[in-house]
Amino acid sequence: MYFKAFGSDDPLGRLVEEKHIDYLNKAKWYSVVYYVSRLIAGCSAALLPFFLKHPTIPTMLSMIIVITTVLDITFSPKDRWTLYSKATDLLSIAKAKAVGDYGKFEELLVVLAETESANLRQLINLDDLVNRIEQARGKSGKTGSGLSMVSPDSAPEGPR
Repeated sequence: MYFKAFGSDDPLGRLVEEKHIDYLNKAKWYSVVYYVSRLIAGCSAALLPFFLKHPTIPTMLSMIIVITTVLDITFSPKDRWTLYSKATDLLSIAKAKAVGDYGKFEELLVVLAETESANLRQLINLDDLVNRIEQARGKSGKTGSGLSMVSPDSAPEGPR
């Protein structure tokens, strides 16, 4: 439910409401993109050492990791999610102030904003995720994710 800080016939009110909804939708979208990109890259990195005997699969998994990383760097879903989430929080507070409800709900709004900020601070970068997976794999005795681990001598022979 959104605050209707202005009347429906007020162009400024409609603009603010439209932007609030737009920012909310963008925050939701970038949160999905953030988690999906991490799941794809993380699963690819975790599965990579189990397929080193099949040259095509590690190459495809490595390409998925690279493409996901490039898309993550280019579109920065974490930063955009943070931006639009914070904008949504600030718009909610400003709209509550505009209709005179801020004092009544100040403590609740502060708790919501602080919780959202704490949640966003805990987000992990894609590079950190892949590094954590590689470190965990190193501790468990699994090989690294680099394709250099497959030497020509250990690669399976293809059809001749």
